[in-house]
Amino acid sequence: MHTESGVIRVMFLGPLPSFGLDYYEVMAIKTVLEIFVDANWIGKVGIIVESSSKVVLNWIMKPSKTLCCW
Repeated sequence: MHTESGVIRVMFLGPLPSFGLDYYEVMAIKTVLEIFVDANWIGKVGIIVESSSKVVLNWIMKPSKTLCCW
């Protein structure tokens, strides 16, 4: 998670079992969204989610249809 100017605010580190990169990208985005909501930033600041993964982008657009197995 970083600011508009590129300053890193949050990093996700730790050992990971082998579920695939898309899974971890979705989980990182989910965590950032939870932080965003918990910090009460909705309506106060914007959030941009970037990804080059079609799986992840599909989840963002239609979460109920693409994460059935996660």
